[in-house]
Amino acid sequence: MGLLDVVNVCTSCKKVLVQMAGGKCPDCGGDTISLIHTPKSWNTLTDEQKQAVIEKAFQKVQKAQDPSASPEDECPITTTDSFENKEIEKYLGTVSGTDIYLVGGVLGGGLANQENLFGTAFTAAKSRMLEKARLRGGNAVVGMSLSVTPAATNNVFVIVTGTAVKLKDKT
Repeated sequence: MGLLDVVNVCTSCKKVLVQMAGGKCPDCGGDTISLIHTPKSWNTLTDEQKQAVIEKAFQKVQKAQDPSASPEDECPITTTDSFENKEIEKYLGTVSGTDIYLVGGVLGGGLANQENLFGTAFTAAKSRMLEKARLRGGNAVVGMSLSVTPAATNNVFVIVTGTAVKLKDKT
């Protein structure tokens, strides 16, 4: 196990394994989904809790594959400090989301492939940030910023940060 290893589940064979996020299943070669748990935190969960985490991850993947659905439809994000025709009722604190991707991926380093890999990582990081905002009672994120940081060899961290807020319509 490496320092950056997390618990993942294979989308093909459904095997739970520990590896870097965004890797391939060593058994079947399928894509894996990060369950956002370290091996240590995963081992503290009951079997029922583990199953719930896995089901939630698969639901997120299905939702992400639906082109008509976007997490931002339910919980909008802006890089500015406000939304038109809305007022901030309450500031709920800083939230962030991260993802990691392999530069070049398994298909090589073409520009279209790089854009796709970055877009997937950016979307996953935003989804994690939005989930944290909702857990705090927020319905939007203001002041979002993006950071792209080199990690281990050929891996890049995509980090988004913002402030979770509770919005209401202007009266």
